[in-house]
Amino acid sequence: MRITGVRTAYLGGSSACLRVDTDSGISGYGEAAVETVPEAVLVTVQRLASRYLIGQDPMPIELHRRRLQDAFWYHADAVVSSALTGVDHALWDIKGKALGVPVYQLLGGPVRDRVRVYRWIGEQSRENLPEQARQRVAEGITAIKFCPTPNDPSPYPRCVNETREIVRQVREAVGDDVDLMLDPASRWKLAEARHLLAELEEFRPLFVEDFISPYYLPAVEKLAASSRIPYALGDRLIGLRDFERVIHADAAAVLQPDISHAGGLLELKAIAGCAELHGIRMAPHNALGPVATAAAIHLDFAVPNFLIQEIAGTEFFGAWGLRSQIDAEVLTIRDGYIDLPTRPGLGVSISDEVFDRQPPVPDAPFFTDRADFHVPEW
Repeated sequence: MRITGVRTAYLGGSSACLRVDTDSGISGYGEAAVETVPEAVLVTVQRLASRYLIGQDPMPIELHRRRLQDAFWYHADAVVSSALTGVDHALWDIKGKALGVPVYQLLGGPVRDRVRVYRWIGEQSRENLPEQARQRVAEGITAIKFCPTPNDPSPYPRCVNETREIVRQVREAVGDDVDLMLDPASRWKLAEARHLLAELEEFRPLFVEDFISPYYLPAVEKLAASSRIPYALGDRLIGLRDFERVIHADAAAVLQPDISHAGGLLELKAIAGCAELHGIRMAPHNALGPVATAAAIHLDFAVPNFLIQEIAGTEFFGAWGLRSQIDAEVLTIRDGYIDLPTRPGLGVSISDEVFDRQPPVPDAPFFTDRADFHVPEW
C-alpha cells in the first residue's frame, strides 16, 4: 500500500482537516490546525505531502513521525507540530481501517467502556452563564467549563468577589452533581490567583486551568501547591519535552496536551505514561473539530490515567457547521459519555465535496478591544 495523494480542506473558524489517500482505496483523515492560523498549517501539510509522503507506505507511523520531525530544525513550533499531528491522525486512521480495528486497539486496547466528556459555556457570550449551564445539563452533559472572569472586571481585589459571584451562580444553577472546570486563559497574576483560588474552593471545581501563564514554571508550582483545587495546564505545550519539566516538578494535577498540537497519538501516550508515574491525570485539550475529537476519544480509551475529555463542539470556531457532510457517529454523547466505538480507524469520514468544492464556512474573531484588568494571553 502506498500514499497517492494528500488533500486539505478548511472547515471554518480555526478548524482544518486533511485526507491521505492510498492506492488500496483506503483514505485516512486528520485534523491539522492552529487556532489563529489554520491556513499556515495546511500549507505545511502540502509541503510534507509533495516532498515526502507521496509514494510512502503509510503503515510505519513511528518511522514517518521521526523522519518528518527531523526534517524541521524548529519542529517544536506549534504550526509544524500541528501539521505533523494531523498527518499522524490520518496514518493511524489508515492503519486501523487496513487492519479492520479501531485505533484504540492499536494503542494497547481499551481500559474502559466509555469516556466522560465535558462542554463549554460562554463561547459566544459570557452573559447569563447560569442559564447556559442549565441548557448544557438539559442536553445530558454532566461537566462544564467556562471562563469565570467578568467581561469588564473591577481592579484587584474587587475583581475577586466578582469572579467568585459568577462561579457561585453557575454552581447554584446546576447543583452539586455537575462538575465545573474554570479557565480564565492566564488573566491573573500569581498573588491574585492564590487569593481567588482560596475563595473558589467551596464550589469544588473538578479542576482549574491556566489561571496564570504556564511558561514560568516556578510560579505555576507555587500556585498549584497553594490550593486544594487540582490545577491543570498544557494546551500550549508541545511534546514530552515541554511536559517533562511540568511532570517532574509536580506542577499540575491534570495535564492537557492538545490532541492536534502536541505531536501525535504516540507522543500523547508517552506524556500519559510519564504523568501516571507521578499520579497525574490526563484531560486532553481539544478546541477543534470532529476529526480531532475522534482522535482524542480513541486515545482516551487507551490511557489508564485519563480523567475527562473536552468536546468543544467548536460552535465558536465553526467546524461543526459542516456536520451534514461529516459522518461522526462515533462522537454520539449519551448521558455525558461516549461509548466504545466499533468502526475501524478513527470512525470519522468527510464528504468528498468538502475537498472538491470548499463549502462556505464561518470565520471566527480572535481580536477584541475588550478591556481587562490584565492583558490576557488569549
